[in-house]
Amino acid sequence: MLGKYCLLFSFFIPHLCEAITRPPAVAGRWYSADKNSLKKEIKSFLKNVNLPPLPEKINALIVPHAGYTFSGQTAAYAYKAIAGKHYKRVVIFAPSHYAHFYGASTFDVEAYETPLGKVFVDRKIVKALLKEPIFNEYVVAHLREHAIEAQLPFLQMVLKEFKLIPVLIGNINKKDLKEMAKIIKKVFNDKIKDTLFIASSDFTHFGPAYGYVPFKEKVPENIKKLDMDAIKFILKIDPEGFLNYVKEKKATICGIYPIALTLWLLPEKAKGYLLHYTTSGKIIGDYTNSVSYAAIVLDKFSLTKEEKKALLKLARFTLTYYFEHNKLPDLSEIPIKLTPALKEKKGAFVTLKKHGKLRGCIGFIMPLFPLYEAVMQASLRAAFNDPRFFPLDKSELSQIKIEISVLGPIIPVKKTEEIKIGRDGLIVKMGNYQGLLLPQVATELNLNRIQFLELTCRKAGLPPWAWKDKDTLIYRFSAEVFGEN
Repeated sequence: MLGKYCLLFSFFIPHLCEAITRPPAVAGRWYSADKNSLKKEIKSFLKNVNLPPLPEKINALIVPHAGYTFSGQTAAYAYKAIAGKHYKRVVIFAPSHYAHFYGASTFDVEAYETPLGKVFVDRKIVKALLKEPIFNEYVVAHLREHAIEAQLPFLQMVLKEFKLIPVLIGNINKKDLKEMAKIIKKVFNDKIKDTLFIASSDFTHFGPAYGYVPFKEKVPENIKKLDMDAIKFILKIDPEGFLNYVKEKKATICGIYPIALTLWLLPEKAKGYLLHYTTSGKIIGDYTNSVSYAAIVLDKFSLTKEEKKALLKLARFTLTYYFEHNKLPDLSEIPIKLTPALKEKKGAFVTLKKHGKLRGCIGFIMPLFPLYEAVMQASLRAAFNDPRFFPLDKSELSQIKIEISVLGPIIPVKKTEEIKIGRDGLIVKMGNYQGLLLPQVATELNLNRIQFLELTCRKAGLPPWAWKDKDTLIYRFSAEVFGEN
């Protein structure tokens, strides 16, 4: 595919045409061209990072792409969050700084090269994207572009083997950007779960050099406000709000479209975490011209291993405490650290099993309480208020295993084909009758979709075929399930 470009560019970059490898364009200027010096620099950045509790699986990052002197430390926060994790492929969405075009441009080369070696391209995915009308291959746009290249040495340092899909986003309207997200989901299909998406973007470009001077007083404070108001839309996964804000403020965020596209690709009820923020003005002590940098992690709600252990510990502590004091423990007495995720309101169920058999299961469908409180209350109700069982006796406590299910959003089912065994739990409701089954029930009993629907109807006290009735309401939900041992 590159053959027709070789004559044109061979004088400047013969390496590209001979090996179909895109050589580094900014090594020695934006980051060190020496392999050992580059490794040392990145290791130093990563060592300086202290992260808050984060989800185990991270779907996407927003990372700056300036020279490492300015944005390297900020970028390190995002990359340390994924260090050691496994992704089969990494898609980098970046703005095009050197060429103007409409839509998206990907690059069908064998690899991108950095001082740390080659990063091989997933050419199968690239070729599939190039079959879509909104994707093209504007070679000249990729040859000098730093916004993708700046991410590669960090990725080489923190990840194991992965393949790259480089995508530059040119000018585009909102309708076509949303359509692009649909196309990417279609092309990736199930591969999307093993894929990391990166939006490469700096934030506010302030000063005469960028033609953007919306204020002349309290410059550092006003720059930060501009950025943080934009970041608020990102953290709550609101691409529409983000695009509208950028348009209203005429904000000079170079990766507007890569960021919005990434937000549209996230799973339901995703969440953002701002890990680090700074400006070049702060770094050099001069705000005449300043560029802002932010490191953001994006993912669906997920608890860390430590938070899961803490909730299981809290559930058992609650039962033990109740047997001794006949009441719930006070907040000051609970033996776990309450992280922001544990304080977030969530639906949750607690399941008790004795010798592998169900001994009680009750919870809250809707997010009525902070998660830690929902687990405490559900633990007691599962032990003492499940009408299918006698109340738990203190002598049984050592034989009980506890399982917790943290519920995702409740989603109406329009077509039963939407229901996915292993992912979804079900709620069936008709009049005053309602039944709920957690996702793990279908997999534990090896049920297919119809059998799962029928069993949920029975749980509601309805005939098994009631799910077909036009007056029956069906809902699905995901759940994060974890237990003792």
